[in-house]
Amino acid sequence: MRHLAHLVRDLVRESLDLSSILKTYTEDREFPPYDPTMMVAMLLDAYRRPVGLTITVEKIDHVLADVQAQIEWLLRERINLGLVRRQLVSMEAQWRGE
Repeated sequence: MRHLAHLVRDLVRESLDLSSILKTYTEDREFPPYDPTMMVAMLLDAYRRPVGLTITVEKIDHVLADVQAQIEWLLRERINLGLVRRQLVSMEAQWRGE
């Protein structure tokens, strides 16, 4: 059994008129950087896929936001620890009479 992506590609190759897209290319090399047939097929194949992929992207976005928040918190804690260390060094110097 063939993969559905191959069916979409063949449908675009055999049934769609892409001449209006192809005639817009006026480059010196006389061909587009990417095959318009392939790009249209990829676009149609992407639209036929379930929306579940966007949920995964949303989850990744939330995880990245949480990680960013944790990094910012750790950076603030590092600054606070630096301040505390300086105070302790100062207090120790006073205690020793320096």
